[in-house]
Amino acid sequence: PAAENKKPAEDKKALDPTPPAKKEAAPAPAPKGPSDPFLGTGRNLNVSWDAGGFRYRSPDGGFNLHLGGRLMTDEVWWTESPNLRRPATLPAGSPLPLQTGVGQGIGDLQDGAFIRRARFIADGSVFKNIDFKVEFDFENYNSIAFDESFVGVRNLPYVGMVRFGQTHVPFGLEAYTSSRFLPQLERSPLFDAFYQEFAPGLFTNTTFLDERVTMQHMLHRIDNFQQFNGASFGDGKYAYSGRVSGLPVYEDDGRYLLHLGVAYQWRKGSPPLDFNGSTAVPSSPAPAVTTNTDLIRFRARPGLRDAVGLQGNGARAVDTGNIIADHVQSVNGEFLWYHGPFWVQSEVNCSRVDNAVFPASGTGTARGDLTYWGYYAQTGFFLTGESRGYDKAMGKYGRVVPRTNFFLVRDEGGRICSGPGAWELTYRYAYLDLNDRSIQGGLYSEHTVGLNWYWNANIKIQFNYINGARTVPAGAVSGTVQGIGLRGSLEF
Repeated sequence: PAAENKKPAEDKKALDPTPPAKKEAAPAPAPKGPSDPFLGTGRNLNVSWDAGGFRYRSPDGGFNLHLGGRLMTDEVWWTESPNLRRPATLPAGSPLPLQTGVGQGIGDLQDGAFIRRARFIADGSVFKNIDFKVEFDFENYNSIAFDESFVGVRNLPYVGMVRFGQTHVPFGLEAYTSSRFLPQLERSPLFDAFYQEFAPGLFTNTTFLDERVTMQHMLHRIDNFQQFNGASFGDGKYAYSGRVSGLPVYEDDGRYLLHLGVAYQWRKGSPPLDFNGSTAVPSSPAPAVTTNTDLIRFRARPGLRDAVGLQGNGARAVDTGNIIADHVQSVNGEFLWYHGPFWVQSEVNCSRVDNAVFPASGTGTARGDLTYWGYYAQTGFFLTGESRGYDKAMGKYGRVVPRTNFFLVRDEGGRICSGPGAWELTYRYAYLDLNDRSIQGGLYSEHTVGLNWYWNANIKIQFNYINGARTVPAGAVSGTVQGIGLRGSLEF
């Protein structure tokens, strides 16, 4: 029976006129070697949109290109103590230039609307481990300026990441983090006084214990205060910044975390020819006083802007004025805590000026070593339940992604359908002390209340109210400043 059952099938096969299909040769194996797993082989790029914007990626991730930009448009409204409207310069014959850099007032802060930031960005990686970024500024300068612009390599043994070019200086959590992710319209007054946002140099980032600890080092030039031109000249005008951060608590992909950080910076002063827009020292100080012509200056604006680029009133509320000094040593502490939708962030900075001479002129007087300091504390709460983002590999906070994007439309049946986006309440208190012995740059304290509405991961609306108080030496005007700021922000 088995043979009988098999025979019909055999007969059918014999009578089938279709020739058997020719067996195709197996494809040649892909070349193997060190270049495959480490450098990437795919060259075709697939286009997608993620939380960061347009992304072009090869299938194996070896090539990655992001093209994007940033637009922040602001409107501000001001009121201030009447006497603060006096000019931000001192009258002739005033004795104050011998003890401070503040003006008589800060001028008339006027309501206005302006483009706070307008930038084009291209960044990504090639051959898996080679990183690059270029970012150009277009906001009301008389030339194109630069933000982060570097080339680098990552996944190096022992070191981790190395970047060459203009990068964020790893000193100060606010300064080290991109302005795209700020919970307030502006960074705190500490940023103006003590931090350098960008500088050209050599940057390294190393992580330990599954990225629970990060360490950054940067040997860089001095931020020359002719900001964002990517250039700094002068023999010996160098700085070192080092930072360590740790995550003793990190749960639920960063929804619950405790971040602690400390940073140290040593820097020379900026040379007279490029400090604060070509401030010039009238003559070299007498050798009996000092042979150093490096300049140091600490000053800060209110927590909203009344100027951008070359337009508006950029007067500072507190200001030490130019100080001739050997160098500055600064220490900065960081605290960041997330508990679901609730967060707290704080920093404290202390800067010591070595061998100060003031005023910065041939008749300057030796003032010894000076110390200036400040702190801020801020908190926030997401009414819609989100939490702030966090970049674990770099040790800084990041993007907020709403649970549900904002939308308001009618469906096919005419019913209104909507999504809330993410809503966040914020508060910050900041304090700055630029007084030490005979140099009285002033005291400044400020309250900031904010409301953020994130339409999606790329668009947000921000509202801030500030109330700041300036206390300066007699002969200049102390008083209060109040401001309201509204910002629409697109980042992709």
